[in-house]
Amino acid sequence: MGSERVYGSQVFSCLRGGSCAVVDRQSPQFSPELDTQCFVQAGRWMVVLHHQSHKALHGPRTSVELFPASEFFSVHDEAALLPNRLPLAAEEQMAFAVSLAYDPLTDCLAVGCNGREYQSRIYLYTGFAANTPQLRSTIDLHALGKLRPSGMAFVAGQLWVASYDSGRVSVFDNLLRQARLVSQATDFLAPIGLCGLQGRAYVSSHVGHALFALEQQGPSIRREQISTPADGLAFPWGLDAAGSDATDAAGHNTLLVANLNLDEAAQSAESWIACFEKHEGRWQSTRIDLDGRASLRGMSMLSYAIN
Repeated sequence: MGSERVYGSQVFSCLRGGSCAVVDRQSPQFSPELDTQCFVQAGRWMVVLHHQSHKALHGPRTSVELFPASEFFSVHDEAALLPNRLPLAAEEQMAFAVSLAYDPLTDCLAVGCNGREYQSRIYLYTGFAANTPQLRSTIDLHALGKLRPSGMAFVAGQLWVASYDSGRVSVFDNLLRQARLVSQATDFLAPIGLCGLQGRAYVSSHVGHALFALEQQGPSIRREQISTPADGLAFPWGLDAAGSDATDAAGHNTLLVANLNLDEAAQSAESWIACFEKHEGRWQSTRIDLDGRASLRGMSMLSYAIN
């Protein structure tokens, strides 16, 4: 069902025939502080984000690296991938990159960075379909309420941004011209993972141990908790929609949640994937162990990709 790829300081496990990738543990071969924190597929490219790339031990690395997606899922040796890395404009300006989002309808990639001295920004790129990504615009999150992005997602052409430390989820539109903050939800407990599914946004609450559905209603955002205590979420982190039969434009109908499940007292907590599917209007969850490696700790992000 799965196989492993060692990239950066993480071990990527490719599940479901190689179409779903998760980060489930650290590799001893690289600096643990390179911490691959997010990755998405943009067209034929796999975009990989390293939060502290300046601490890489094996040569200079950038915060965001683009690799051919076909090679990402087939090449085991990271050194063999690096020569085919596609540089991004302004990549040298990025500091403490933390989140990614890609909109296939507009071919737009958003890169969220906490920045030096907390001067957080979002960099917006287009042109991946033509293999010529270009920087189109930036959003100054620090000026717009000192937001620090932890997760991002495109929903119906708008960019949703979770801010972990302030407990806010913000919605922006008019992205490639003069970005505008159109609505905001507050009082979340450490919102961290975001994804879109069938016109709604979904967010994982890292400290609240819960999963919420969000829907924009004018200037406000309606929220609905779709997880229950029986689902067993404990410190959920990464969140993405997975596809099967076409239920929306992207063919997505399932939510996958990276359940970190930290237990600092026991030091033996199990990390696993919570799979949420909707049946007759109700959300039901099932547990997916990591190919028998259920004792692994530290799984953080996951990404669903078609290859």
